[in-house]
Amino acid sequence: MNEIRDAEARQEALDTSQSFVVQAPAGSGKTELLIQRFLKLLAHVEKPEHILAMTFTRKAAGEMKARIVQALDDAVQDQPPEAPHKHLTWELGRDALAQDRRQNWRLLENPARLKVQTIDSFCTSLTQQTPLLSGIGSALGIDENAIELYRETAHQVLDLVEQDTKPGEVVRRILQRLNNSKESFLERIVQLLRKRDLWMIQFFEKSDTPRRENQEQILSALVQSRLENCAHHFTSPLAQNLPSFAAYGAGNLHNENPEHPLACLRDITVLPQPKIEQLNQWQGIANLLLTKGFDFRKPGGVNKKIGFPSTNSHEAIAMKEGFKELVESLSSNNALRQALAEIAQAPDPRSNDEDWGFLEALLTLLPEIARTLRGVFSAKEKTDFSEIALSARKALGHEMAPTDLLLKLDMQLQHILVDEFQDTSYKQIDLLKLLTEGWEPQDGRTLFIVGDPMQSIYRFRDALVELFIKIREEGIGSVRLKKIQLLTNFRSQKGIVDWVNGCFSTILPKEDDPNRGAIAYTRSYAALADTLEPGVVLHPIDDAQSTEEADQVVATIQKIQSENTKSSVAILVRGRTHLKKIIPGLQKAAIKFRAEEIDPLTSRPVILDLLALMRSLLFPMDRVSWLSILRAPWCGLSLKDLHRLCVADKTSSVWSLLNRSSLLSQLSADGKRRAGRLVAILTPALDALHHNNFGEVLEGCWLELGGPACMDEHSRQDTQVFFDKIFEILESGEIETLHHFEDILEHLYAHPSASEDATIQIMTMHKAKGLEFDFVLIPGLGKKSKSNEKQLIIWLPHEEDLLLAPISDSGDEDSPIYKFLARMNKDRENFESRRLLYVSATRAKNQLHLFGHTVANSDGTRRPQTGSHLDHLWPYLETSWGSPSPSEPPTDIESPVNPTHQIRRLPVNFKTPPPPPAIKTGTAIDLSLEEELKPPYEWAGNKARCLGIVLHRYFQKITQQGLEQWDVNRLNDVGPAFQTALLAEGLAPTDLDEALADGMTALRNILEDNQGRNILGRHEDDHSEYALTQVDGNRFVNKIIDRTYVEDGVRWIIDYKTGKHEGGNLERFFREEKERYRPQLEGYANLIRLTGETRPIKKALYYPMHQRQVEID
Repeated sequence: MNEIRDAEARQEALDTSQSFVVQAPAGSGKTELLIQRFLKLLAHVEKPEHILAMTFTRKAAGEMKARIVQALDDAVQDQPPEAPHKHLTWELGRDALAQDRRQNWRLLENPARLKVQTIDSFCTSLTQQTPLLSGIGSALGIDENAIELYRETAHQVLDLVEQDTKPGEVVRRILQRLNNSKESFLERIVQLLRKRDLWMIQFFEKSDTPRRENQEQILSALVQSRLENCAHHFTSPLAQNLPSFAAYGAGNLHNENPEHPLACLRDITVLPQPKIEQLNQWQGIANLLLTKGFDFRKPGGVNKKIGFPSTNSHEAIAMKEGFKELVESLSSNNALRQALAEIAQAPDPRSNDEDWGFLEALLTLLPEIARTLRGVFSAKEKTDFSEIALSARKALGHEMAPTDLLLKLDMQLQHILVDEFQDTSYKQIDLLKLLTEGWEPQDGRTLFIVGDPMQSIYRFRDALVELFIKIREEGIGSVRLKKIQLLTNFRSQKGIVDWVNGCFSTILPKEDDPNRGAIAYTRSYAALADTLEPGVVLHPIDDAQSTEEADQVVATIQKIQSENTKSSVAILVRGRTHLKKIIPGLQKAAIKFRAEEIDPLTSRPVILDLLALMRSLLFPMDRVSWLSILRAPWCGLSLKDLHRLCVADKTSSVWSLLNRSSLLSQLSADGKRRAGRLVAILTPALDALHHNNFGEVLEGCWLELGGPACMDEHSRQDTQVFFDKIFEILESGEIETLHHFEDILEHLYAHPSASEDATIQIMTMHKAKGLEFDFVLIPGLGKKSKSNEKQLIIWLPHEEDLLLAPISDSGDEDSPIYKFLARMNKDRENFESRRLLYVSATRAKNQLHLFGHTVANSDGTRRPQTGSHLDHLWPYLETSWGSPSPSEPPTDIESPVNPTHQIRRLPVNFKTPPPPPAIKTGTAIDLSLEEELKPPYEWAGNKARCLGIVLHRYFQKITQQGLEQWDVNRLNDVGPAFQTALLAEGLAPTDLDEALADGMTALRNILEDNQGRNILGRHEDDHSEYALTQVDGNRFVNKIIDRTYVEDGVRWIIDYKTGKHEGGNLERFFREEKERYRPQLEGYANLIRLTGETRPIKKALYYPMHQRQVEID
C-alpha cells in the first residue's frame, strides 16, 4: 500500500471537542471515518441519544448503523484485527463498550438507542411528536412518489378557471400564456409543486414575497458578479492594448451611426470598471471580440462592420493588423470566451411591466396551490417528504420563539453528524440552523459534516452544491467548522486514480464559483498499486444506430468473465434508453444480469396486454385496444383474421363486430374458436362492469382468458404490482381515474429479472452513487441528454434569495431575464453532468471501460455531439480517443428468444384450470379445521385478548409505514390512541392502566430488539395479517397469519404471542409453547404451500414481552 498522505487529518477528525467540515473525495473512506468518530463520541457521552447521525437515504443510514453495531460486536473480541484502520476502529469500539458497561446502556441488545437515521425520518419523528403544532394532525402515510397527489392538486387548481374569483382570474391568465393547453397547465403546476420547497420557505415561512425592486437588485448583483468574473480573465497585456483598438473602431462606427451598439466604446482609455452601471460598455467589448455564435472572431472577421475598414491610411492598416493579432492570440482562451459570452447575453436588470404584472399575479396563486395540496393530502390520508420537512420546521419554531420540542432537543443533542452533505437543500440547512441555534463556542457540543461537492448530482431534488461551499467557509449559524481535506483513495487502483486526476482536473473548473454551481477539482492519491493494465480502456464507436456499441459491451463482459469469473461488473448509463440494444445483446449471449429500476413496468408485454384489456372494458370504441387483446397470447387471432373482421366496417366498435355472426363466419376455423372463447368470457364481464368493483372484474376476466398461463415468474410479480395499483386507485370503478392510473404506471419499474448468481448489475449513474465494482462499463457517452420543458416560473436561488422570471406567451420570444436565468440553470446542469461522470468513473476498482460514438464533420474530422457526456470529456480525450475500429464480435450464442415472425399464444383448446381442490383432513397435506387448530387451553382473559388485538394492529401498522418512521421516541405520543383502541375493543376501564403499560412495553421491546426489528422490517414478498382461506367441504374457514416474509431464500411464518410468563423456569415455558402451537403453525405452512410456495419454510413464535423468538423446527 502506498503512503497515506492524509493520516494526520484523519486523526484530527476524531477530536471530539471540535466541529469539522470534511471534504472527502470518492473512495476516501468517509463512512469509516464517520463510524470512528461516532464510536469516539460514544465513549464520552452519558447517553447514546445525545448523538444524532443523519444521512439522505435509508440504505446509507442502514449501512452506517449496521457498521457501528458490527464495530461494537467486533470489539467484544480480545484479538485486534491486523489492518491499521480496522485496528483503530476496534480500539474505539472497545472504549465505547467500556462506557456502555459503565452506563448500563446494553447497546448490543438495544441498538435502537443509536440514533442513525435519514433526515426525512428525523423530520417525520418531529412531526409525530407535535402533530397539532406541525400541522400534520394525524398519522398520514408518506407517498415517496407523490406525482398522483400533485396531479390531483393540479386538476383542482385548473377547476378554478370556472370561478369568478381572483385565483380563477390568475388561472385564466396562465392558460392564455400557455395557448389554452390544459395539459400544459397541469404539467407546469406539477412542476411548481415538485419545487415548492423553494417558494414555500421563501415566500410563506419567511413572509418575504418578492418585490420588484428587490428582484432587480438581486439580478443586478448577479450580473455584476459575472462582470467581475469576466474582468478577472483579462490579462495585463490584453487590458492595456484592447481599449485603444476598441476606441478606434467605436469612433469609426459612431461617425456613421451614433446608435451603433459598439459606439459606446469610443471614449474609453482603460477597461471599464466591473460595475452594473458599465454593463453596456462591457457588452460592447463582448460584441467586439465575439461573433454572433459567441466564438472569438477570426482575423478575417476584423472588418468595417466592427469599425476596421480597409483603407490606405497607415493608422487604419496598423490598427486593423494589430487587432487581428490580438483576436488571434485569444483563440485558445476558452475561459475568457465563456465569460464574455455571459456578458453579451446579460439582461437589463429592469423587468418590463407586463412580465412583472403577470409574475405578481402568479405569486398570489401559490398560497392557493399550497392549500389545495394540503386538502388533497388530507383527503387521501397521504403526504410527501417535502411537507414533512416543512412541518418539522414549524414544529421547532424559530430563534425568537422556540417551541418546547426545540428546547428539548437543545438539551438532548450534544453531537450531530451529517453524511453526504453536498446533497443538502435550503430546507435541510434551515433545520440544522434551528438545531444548533442555542449552541455556544466551547460548550462541548459539536457538528461534524462530511461530503464531496464533486459528487453533488441531485439538483433535481433541490440539492444546491453552493451550500456546501458556503457552510465550509462560513459555518452554520454560530457554529464555526474547521476544514479537513481527505486525499487518499482506497478504492481504485493507481491507473484509474491517475486517469481520473488528469481527466477531471481538465474538465471541471479551476476554482469554485457558487453563482454558477461550479466546483473545482481536488486530486486524490492512490493507496493501492496498479493491479490491471490499463486502468481505463476506451472504446470508440462508429455508428450510434447500429448494434456496434452493444456488441462491444457484450464482448468486453465476456472477456472479463473469462478471466475474472468472480469479479463484479456494473453497466452504468445516463438514461434507461441507452440500454435498448445492450440488454437484448446480453440476453442473446446468455449473460446473466440484474437490472434495478431499468425497465418501465409499461415496457413489459404482459402489462401492455393488461392495459389494452383495461381500456377495452372501459372504452368500447377504442379499436386499437380491442385489436390488441385479440392479438394477445390469450386469444392469438392471426393478422389475416383480424383483417377479415375489420376491413369492411371501419367505424363500428370491434366488440360489435365480434357479435356479428356474418363476420365471424368469415374467420378461419381456428379464428372462430379463439374469437368465440373471448366473446364468451367478455360478455358477462362487460355486463358486470356497472355492478361490481372494476378491479375485480378486470382481474377475473384476465384469469378466465388465461392470462397467468401466458407469463413467466418475473411477469407474475409485475402483474401483482399492476393489480395492487388497480385496487388502490380504481377501487371506485370511475372511468376518470384511468388517466391517473396510467400516470402512476409510468413511474413504476418492472421486477428485475436475474438469477441469484448474476455478477453483472445494470443501473443508472445516479443509482450507482455510493457503490463500487471491480469493473465498470459506461456506454452511451456519445448520446445527448433530453432538454427540459419550459417552466411556468423559472427559479434561480441566489444566496438567501430567489430570482424569478415568468414564462412568455405561447409563440412569443422569452424575456431577456427568463433567457438569462435559463442559461444560468443550464450552466449548473452542465457542471452537474460533469460531476455525474466523476461519480460514475470512480465506482471502478480494477478497470474502467468507456464507450461512445463521434460524428463526422464536413472537414473529415470527428467530434462528439454537443451536450453529450463525451463532449464534456473531449478536452481530455480528443488526442487519445482515436478512430473507431471494427470490434471483436461477441461470442455467438443461440438466442433463446422466439423469432419475431412467430407469436406466442395459448392453444386453441385452452381451458382455464380449475381452482385448487378443497383441503381435507386426512390428505397427504394435513390441515385441520380452525376449531381443531386452537391450542388445547387458553390463559388469556378479556384484558389479554384486547391487548393482543391492538398490539397486532400496531405491529401491522409499523410494517406498513416502515421501521424508519418508528422509534422509541414516537411511543411517547402513541399512548392516547392506544388507550382509545383498547377501550374500543371492550376493555374494562379498571384494566386500562395495566394494559396500556404492557402495550407500551411490548412496542418498546420489539422496536429495541434486533430479532423484533428484523420481523417488522421490509423483506421480499412480506405480508402482515395475511388472510388465507381454507375450503373444507361446503365451509370456508379464514386463517390469518400474523407475519410472513422471505429472507435469504427461506419463507418465514411468524406468530406473535403478546402475553408474558410471570412464573419461574422461562425456558421450560418456551418449550411447552413450542409444542402447544406447533400444529397451528404447521397448518399455516401447509396452507402457504398450497398457494404455490416451493421455498423452504421456517416457523417461529415471537414474544415481545420477553424479546424472544422461538423457532419451531
